Amino acid sequence: MVYSCKIVFKVIVLFFIVQLSYSQNSSFEGMITYDFSFYDKSQKMSSSDSKRIMGTEQVYYFKKNKYKSESNGEMEFTQFYTGRDTLYMSMNNSNVVFFTNTKRLKDKVISSEIIDVKENIAGYQCKLLKILSRAGITYYYYSDKLKTNPNGFKNHKEGLWAYFLEETNGCLPIKIIADYKESKLELTAKLIERKPIEDIIFSVPKGLPLVANPE
Repeated sequence: MVYSCKIVFKVIVLFFIVQLSYSQNSSFEGMITYDFSFYDKSQKMSSSDSKRIMGTEQVYYFKKNKYKSESNGEMEFTQFYTGRDTLYMSMNNSNVVFFTNTKRLKDKVISSEIIDVKENIAGYQCKLLKILSRAGITYYYYSDKLKTNPNGFKNHKEGLWAYFLEETNGCLPIKIIADYKESKLELTAKLIERKPIEDIIFSVPKGLPLVANPE
């Protein structure tokens, strides 16, 4: 009887470990809050104006092949990706919703490499994917413990999103530095929360005309 109890206990512990491992590596559902900074190299927008207009924080909601982002700047930029081939954007005091066809690849990767770094961000030990593209250089920090299914974003070529996920086997960004010719932006995760997200969160505002995003 004692022997049997020990076996049962071991099975329960093993099951718990397997479930914990699965929950840590399965498709992430929850919220990631990032510190955000934007620098206009053309100096048409000052640092203080950038913080006021663009904001200093962004919150992303993830569920399966969907995401939504919100910024805390005056413009209150909000983006919706509903899992197909369109990225929608709304903003404060705007009477339209802009949309972008995400299947179109506007940038082109020239080279990329994975660099072994020792940087812990928001409690995650990160790796680094460095990408050189026609637009500039992007540093994509990620962890194998924060993943989604890359197939769900295969049509999201806008911003090289599909490329990032394919190269990292579905790892979501924990930190991004995008250094372009005319601008530089940085997102650094400061809070990562695994929690259920209601589908209504990803609903695009209704009753407003859709307008193609100017390129």
